[in-house]
Order: sequence, then structure tokens, then C-alpha cells
Amino acid sequence: MAEIGQVQIEKIVDEEIEAGAYPFPRELIHSLIRVESTWKPGIVNPKSGATGLMQVMPVVVDDYNKSHSPKISMAELKGTSPESIRKQIKVGLWILGAFWRGTYNYLQPRTATVPVDELVKIADLFYVAGPGATRKKLAQLSTPTYAAVVAKFPDWVALPHTEKVWKWTDGLSPVWNLTAIDDWVKRDSKPLIAGFDGHLGGFIVGAIVLVLGYFFLVGKKKVTDETTT
Repeated sequence: MAEIGQVQIEKIVDEEIEAGAYPFPRELIHSLIRVESTWKPGIVNPKSGATGLMQVMPVVVDDYNKSHSPKISMAELKGTSPESIRKQIKVGLWILGAFWRGTYNYLQPRTATVPVDELVKIADLFYVAGPGATRKKLAQLSTPTYAAVVAKFPDWVALPHTEKVWKWTDGLSPVWNLTAIDDWVKRDSKPLIAGFDGHLGGFIVGAIVLVLGYFFLVGKKKVTDETTT
């Protein structure tokens, strides 16, 4: 079988962006693949286990399989066939989309607006460093902007990845469909990546229900006591 080259991979990227109705410009995904794997499908990081064109982690594949069918195995992401390449891109696009929405949900309550460059750069930090590590950094800032991250943590190992992805993407002059992006990130009001924020929200709702239930029972008992006396 002939080796699948960059042009063919770009075509699959375009098809999967359209199939998933993602608002990503193709140039962003091309740049991300260039940084992550230099267009070499199926490669595996021996230290982290990150695999494929977009270097997805095993835990990401596990999360993907919880909401998708048919499921995809890590072994299927290690090939160089068109089918394997498509699956590598499919999972990579899904996790990037989750990080876009997670980034928006984090930034939106803390800033007046979420400019597209902030969304892209901070979502990339989520992608390369993980949402937990990125949130810890952002939590130390009075205003959670990318420039503030760079100023406070100039030696953070995640920054070169984001700088390269943004530089290469911007250099390709992508078209940012701001209306489509705005609609898409707001479509799900809850972060797609499970973590402390989600558990805290559930705790607060549960506490409110318990408090309301307590007062309802106390009030009902008081009315009953007054009626029987």
C-alpha cells in the first residue's frame, strides 16, 4: 500500500471537520498536527503513550468511547492506513472540541468577552498540559488571559507548543467564523471534561436541595403541630 502523504491527510481532516460540524478552521488542525506529529500517522510517545497524528492520550480514548459507538481502541490509532488515520483525526478533533467548550465555560464568567485568539491559545494549553494544570495556572491570575499566563509563568513547558500552533495557524491566514464558533461553544453549558468544577456544581445543587427539603419538612411539621393543638 502506498504511503499516505500530507495532502491526503489534509483531505481527511477537512472531511472529519465537516462530518463533526466543528467550527475549527482547517489551518488550525493542520498546524496542530504539524506540531504534534509532523504529519506522521500512528506514532507513539514512549513516555506518555500519546498516539497518532494528534497525539491523543489513552485516557482521552477512554472518554471518547463512553459517548461514541463504535468504540475505538488504542491499537487502531497506531496504524498508517486511511482507516486508522481517520480514527486518529476523529478522536483528536473530539478532544479539541471538548477543550474549546471547557475553555469557554471557564473564561466566560471571568471575562467580559472571550476573543477567538484567547479561546484558541488557552484551549491549546488545555490540550497539551491538561485542564487541571491549566486551571491551576489561570486561578493564580487576576484576569485569566494568555498574555497574563506568559507574563507570570514564562518558563512553563506548555507555552512553546501553543506559540507554534498559533504562529503557524495565523501564518496560513485562516477564516474565523465567529458566529459559528460562538454558537458552537455555547451549545453545551456544562464542561465536557469531568473534573472538580463539575463535582462542585453537583455539590452545590445537592446542598440547595437538602436545605430546601429541610425547611419544607420543618414548615410542614409546624403546620401539623399547630393544627393538632
